[in-house]
Amino acid sequence: MAIRKHSSLQWLIDKRAQLHGDFLNDERILARHIKKADAEIEKINLALSRAYKRRNQQVPTCAELIEKTKIGWRIIDSAIEMHEVKIDP
Repeated sequence: MAIRKHSSLQWLIDKRAQLHGDFLNDERILARHIKKADAEIEKINLALSRAYKRRNQQVPTCAELIEKTKIGWRIIDSAIEMHEVKIDP
């Protein structure tokens, strides 16, 4: 003789199965979102890395230009001081 399940027990079993299906679907959605976010983070990290590389290449050049400008100022200031007409640079 087969054991008959009570309707409330059957409802709980069905509800649990439905929740399990929802859970699996939510896990798939979450995994997809995480994968997409990771790809975006990787893309941003690559762009950031390139930006740092460009900055590191440009900073020495800019620093050299600034130093050359300062040297030029000092040379001109020295020449102004040697001029017979005195001017405060």
